[in-house]
Amino acid sequence: MPSSGQVTYKDKSSSGFTFTSTRIASVVKNGNQATIQGDGTVDDVPTTFTVTVVDNGEPGKNDSFSISLGTGYSASGTLGGGNVQVK
Repeated sequence: MPSSGQVTYKDKSSSGFTFTSTRIASVVKNGNQATIQGDGTVDDVPTTFTVTVVDNGEPGKNDSFSISLGTGYSASGTLGGGNVQVK
């Protein structure tokens, strides 16, 4: 079964941009962690991406998110809100 879904990421720094996935190539789950890879665009310019999320339990206070783009951009950290669920 092919992987499906969408990733949208908005960088809110002074050089802010929006990344949107166009194709999910793979989703790999390992315990409470999932890694998503595929293709997308940064403000309409094609690139690749890898996103890793970690579900550290409810209600999501210690969940983490990291993103690396083919452009060389990367960011990671603990969620300031929301809840990652790896099932």
